[in-house]
Amino acid sequence: MNSHVRCFFFFWQDHADCRHPLFTETVEPSERDDLLVTVKLFPSDFDTAILKEAFTTAIQELNVAHLDNVILCFPFHSQTGSSLQSMKSLWKGLEDLQKRKLVTNLSVSDLDKPELEELYQSAELKPFLNQINVASCCVIPKDLIAYTKSNDIKLVITADPRVLLTQQKLHEVLSVGKMVSGSWNPLWTMRYKTVTKYTGVIRHRGYLVKCAKDS
Repeated sequence: MNSHVRCFFFFWQDHADCRHPLFTETVEPSERDDLLVTVKLFPSDFDTAILKEAFTTAIQELNVAHLDNVILCFPFHSQTGSSLQSMKSLWKGLEDLQKRKLVTNLSVSDLDKPELEELYQSAELKPFLNQINVASCCVIPKDLIAYTKSNDIKLVITADPRVLLTQQKLHEVLSVGKMVSGSWNPLWTMRYKTVTKYTGVIRHRGYLVKCAKDS
């Protein structure tokens, strides 16, 4: 396998299946035990069906039986924010995946202290880490640092935006070469990465995307 390969898979609803054979890669079974497979999911809605579809797709496309690390970036809408009750429902969907031994570690992204505390207290399976984009808060709040430390939750800095693929960006991508016609919306975007356990060398890195065409 080549390191630092960026792979793009596009899965469309109503209907266009766009992929390039040069960008298609899977994890060799003989190498699986030496790799850590991490995915980060950016769903567009609080829908457990989307959640399960995304992870089923990742497992099938990467040819693995389970994922080592899953990071969930909860849907965020600038006007309404993120609903705590909806967050809990989506987290239960992740817990189900872990109970079925499809996922080892469950993590979250961009939760402040009140959100993380609310989720932690209601969760049966606790979050392993919380990623924080310091560009949005400049300095990590002290109450968040204290809470994660006292509850054994790793706090990791990330440069990822809350929304990885916007509708506008998708439109720009599809407009190049007029790949498909019509207006499309991203349902979910997932970034995957595999690294060698003992050296930290990146072996695979890419994206899985599912979109739907406006009716």
